[in-house]
Formats: sequence, structure tokens, C-alpha cells
Amino acid sequence: MSKVKELYDKLWHLSCTITLLDFNFEFEPLYRELRKQSNKENFYWEGCSLQVYKNHFKKRLDTYLEEFSDLEKSDFINLEIKKISSLKNISNLLFDDEKAHYELTRNKKIDYLKGLAKSIEDESPNNAIQPAPNVKRIEEQPYNHKIFASYEGFFFFKEIEEDLIYKCTPNNGTNQDVNFVYCHIKKDKFLQSTVSPSEFRDWLNEYNPQKYSLTEVRGTMTENKEKELHYSTLKKFIIPPK
Repeated sequence: MSKVKELYDKLWHLSCTITLLDFNFEFEPLYRELRKQSNKENFYWEGCSLQVYKNHFKKRLDTYLEEFSDLEKSDFINLEIKKISSLKNISNLLFDDEKAHYELTRNKKIDYLKGLAKSIEDESPNNAIQPAPNVKRIEEQPYNHKIFASYEGFFFFKEIEEDLIYKCTPNNGTNQDVNFVYCHIKKDKFLQSTVSPSEFRDWLNEYNPQKYSLTEVRGTMTENKEKELHYSTLKKFIIPPK
């Protein structure tokens, strides 16, 4: 048995037998080793890199279409998007850099698949009448130029919103998570320099009224080392160095 297959079997066995209390401390080192070995041996598994995923895509697609001859490439792509989107539970067993890396790799796979789906849609003669469901490239989404300094700033906010503003509920007035994000993206110049806390609050309330119903964003920096580390890690992976 190859080393990578042995690591995969150990990880699978661990996931089936160990208690959740001890799971994190044993899972992450084994996951990290498997991730690295997978790249070396081009081994496909649920947590593989985007490149390994691409390397195996055609073969897996061909196998799928051979087994289900009444289905099409777009069916396989939509199935893959649903499957990969449902793997969020793995990130709950990882910490800091590994967690951020896993989530971003997962999102990149979904973007890759959506790009393939978009290509199929564009090639279809009926694409204007029957567009592929739930396929919209993020670069096509408009952003508020008065709030964000660039599209990169809006894209970064969209990427970190779910991770860092997870305590926000409608009608809760002031929210520490929102204040944290505002202060940091303003400091990093993702927002226009003139955007005040109240302007950012008003934009959020209009941008997603189902999630935000804020009365105040204080705009004062408060220390939270754990969240600051998570923010820095996300920024490192999402925004490439210039």
C-alpha cells in the first residue's frame, strides 16, 4: 500500500472511531501530512488541492458519463458543486492556517466548476432562455464604488463575511463582529478613506437586510488576538502579495 493511501485510510478510520473531544488534536496533523503527500503523488481525495482535483477531473467525468449514460457533463458539474459545498464540516476540525487553506481551496474548486458550467452555458444556443441555475461569476457582481476603494476590497469583504461576521442577527443593534471588520478593512484601505462607520452601517443594512439591522457601528478598534490572527490568515490567502 502506498504511503498516501495509508494516510487516507488512517484519516478515514480516525473519523469513524475517535470522539469529537479529542478529534481536533489527532485529525489536523494527519490531515496536513495527507495534504502534502497527496500533492506529491497526485492522489485524489476530498481535501486534495485544486491542481490535483483538475488533474483527475476528466477521468472522473468520463467514468460518471459512462456509468450514467442518460446524463450530461453539466449534471456532473452541478453534482460536484453540491458535494464540495457540503464538505464544510471538515473545516470545523482544523485550526487557523489549515482551516483557512481548506476553505479557500474548497471555494476555488467551486469557482473552477462554475467556470466550466458558464462555458457550457455560453456554448448552448438556448443560453439566453435557459441559463444554468446558480451560476454567476463573482466578477460580474456590481459593487458600491462610494464604499469600497476597489473591486478587490469588495471581493475580500465577501470572502471574509461568513467567517468573521457570524454572530450578526437581525435587530441586534450594535455588533462587535461588524465593528471589527469595518476597522480592519478601513485600516487596510479596502474601503474608501472617507467612509464613516455610519455610512458603512447604512450600506450593510441595505446590502443584506435579512442579516443586518444595525443601529450603530462604533468604528473603534478593540483587541481580539484570536480574531486578528484569523483575519490576517484569510487576507494572506485571499489577497496575493503585490
